[in-house]
Parts: sequence; C-alpha cells; structure tokens
Amino acid sequence: MKSDFAIFTIVQNEKYFLPKLIKYYTQYIDPLDFYVLDHDSNDGSTDDLDVNVVKVSYEKSFDHEWLVGTVVDFQEKLLKKYKHVIFIEADDFLYTLRGDFLSQMANNLKHHDYVVNTGYNIVHDFLNTEKDSNLTYNEFMCSSKYRKYWARKPNHDKGLIVKKKLKYSHGFHNVISTDAIGVRDSDLFLAHLHTVDWDINLKRNSHRLKNRVLKKEDLGGSHNKSIDFDLQKNHFMLFLKNKTLIPEEHKNRMIELGI
Repeated sequence: MKSDFAIFTIVQNEKYFLPKLIKYYTQYIDPLDFYVLDHDSNDGSTDDLDVNVVKVSYEKSFDHEWLVGTVVDFQEKLLKKYKHVIFIEADDFLYTLRGDFLSQMANNLKHHDYVVNTGYNIVHDFLNTEKDSNLTYNEFMCSSKYRKYWARKPNHDKGLIVKKKLKYSHGFHNVISTDAIGVRDSDLFLAHLHTVDWDINLKRNSHRLKNRVLKKEDLGGSHNKSIDFDLQKNHFMLFLKNKTLIPEEHKNRMIELGI
C-alpha cells in the first residue's frame, strides 16, 4: 500500500536554507518521507541528516533543462511509492491559513492532478535597516517574525503538489502537461524567502561561489550565484517597489509555523 505524502527538494551547498527547510516540513511528515537530492554539495551541508539524501551529479552548477528533468524523474519515482508528492525549492515554504495542510491537499487531489498555490516574496527593506534590520542566523530560522513586507509574485503560483508525473517550464513556474487537471486552493500560500534578508542572501551566494567553481556555460540563476551589489540590489528592488504590509493573519500564521 502506498504512503500518503512525500516531500523533496534539490540543493547544492545550501547550508543556510536546508536546515530551516527540513525543520519546517518535517512538522508535517516523518523525516523518512522527506528526500534531499544532493547536487554535488561539497560543504558538508548534506552530511548526517535525519532525512533521505539522494546523490545526483551534473557538471554544471545550474542548467534549467537538467534541473527540471531531474526533478520530474524523481517525482515519477516517488509516485510509485506515495499517493501524493510535493516538490519544493530550498527557499519555498508552503502554508495554509486554516486546517491541516496535508489533509487539505489530499482532499484537493481526490478530483485533480495537482494543486496551485498563491505566491508571495517576503522582502527585506535593506535600504532602511533602522526599521528593518538584518537578521542573525537564529532570527532567520523564524524570519517571518521580523519582516513587515511582502510582494505578490505570480510566477510563484506553482503546481508542485501532485498525484501524477507532470511536465514543467523552466523554474517550475508553469505546468505544461496538457492532460493534467489542476485546481487553485485559495487557502494555499507560498512564502518565497529568497529576499528575506540582504546579508544572508549575500552570505548564501558567497558560500556557493566559494565551494563551487562556476563555469561560464552555467545557465541562468544569476541572482542566486552572484555577490555583485548592483545585481542584488536590482533583484531586491523588483519586490520592494511593489511591497505591501504582510496581513496580520498571515504574519501570525507564519510565525506559528516557524517560517
């Protein structure tokens, strides 16, 4: 008999987000049902974990085609063992305002192939650190407690909670399987934490650069692997110019869950 849910991610030298990610999602599932695809990490961040670690290897640090293909193949593999599978990237935190998260998703999947969330970027107003200060690592482990703003991010309305193998566009932003039926759950949200803290973002990218020699032909994801001030500033400003206060109901829920 198949188990209900598996959750998996794919990482490379992700010492900042991976501990937070595992702590968060294993409040919903047994650690033995959480899988980390380890893409050639060499910083020790995937050593001695209490979850499953599956080694994957590829010569480039970033390649859209390889990344999507690897995730979809593993999704298919897990669906042979589990009724439902959730893929999340290292800085993606799914939550519901009401009810039990997994029970709600299982109910959605009774008559649909995948569930779509509503995505927001939690954003640090790094230009105003007196009112929106940089986080310590301990504060980062429940960063929603210290952040005031978010910005709507429609391309993070993802369909990654599934009961069948799906095909995706680059970045997993769109389901391109023509034979799949999805449903948007108005009570399912994704908090994207890539811009949650200016300092941690730069430390994260610096750590990746130090521990992985990037090749010129590595494709895309420049904001994920650069410590260039102007590039990072422009990325943060994309969301700061559209920022709104996080509604109290959402803020309290994220703090309660440890996002």
